[in-house]
Amino acid sequence: MSFLSSQEILSIPDTLGHAHAHWNTGRADQAERLCQHVLAAWPGQADALHLLGLIAHAYGDLDVAIAHLRQACTTPHAPAVYSSNLAEMYRQKGLLAEGEEAARRAVSMDPTLVSGWNNLGIIQQETGKLKESLACLERVVGLQPGWAEAHNNLANTFRRLGRMDRAERHYRQALALNPSYAEAHKNLASLLSSQGRYDEAATAAQRAIELSPRVVDAYPNLTEVETSRHLRAAALGALDMLRAFAPQHPAGLWHA
Repeated sequence: MSFLSSQEILSIPDTLGHAHAHWNTGRADQAERLCQHVLAAWPGQADALHLLGLIAHAYGDLDVAIAHLRQACTTPHAPAVYSSNLAEMYRQKGLLAEGEEAARRAVSMDPTLVSGWNNLGIIQQETGKLKESLACLERVVGLQPGWAEAHNNLANTFRRLGRMDRAERHYRQALALNPSYAEAHKNLASLLSSQGRYDEAATAAQRAIELSPRVVDAYPNLTEVETSRHLRAAALGALDMLRAFAPQHPAGLWHA
């Protein structure tokens, strides 16, 4: 079904169900049209606003996404996850205070909401509230120990606290859970490099690049590691790869 016809009248729950089905199968334009149909019949309907926010975010329109989610969260009985998603969008926009407020609201509404604690912990990490971040992210790992991203996020906070042994442990746990997790390979490479463990760092950075060539922070890390190992040709090769994927990256420009 692409849209409602005169012969096909659906209730609002059914229309929203079709909208989510379209969204989940990559037909965002059809999902968007159905959400607009719902809002025409029921202005301010929270579920339609939330889905429109997710669609706008996928299209890269963060301001519109935030506006939709903010309105959705003001409606009575809006689920806690809506506030959690709003928190992450605020974070991406750089509105960390607003993001922290939204994430706190999410976990106060549902103390078992993993995404809420995760988003709150990342925001606190970015604002330097590292002890609070640690408590949130340890809670996330406790609630969902098999989630690789949770271990990676927790490791990032441990690293900022200078607790490198715990950081390494959780990076490696993330990779044990998901060996193809390029971001965790890149983060582990950076940690190992900072400790002078250059051979291990090079392996981790190279693996990150193999898995996801657009993880651009892995390239300058590999360049520094290869320079420290006195492998000039390999260092220059890493820089060439960086310039291919991110021509304006400061590391590539600095070494030009």
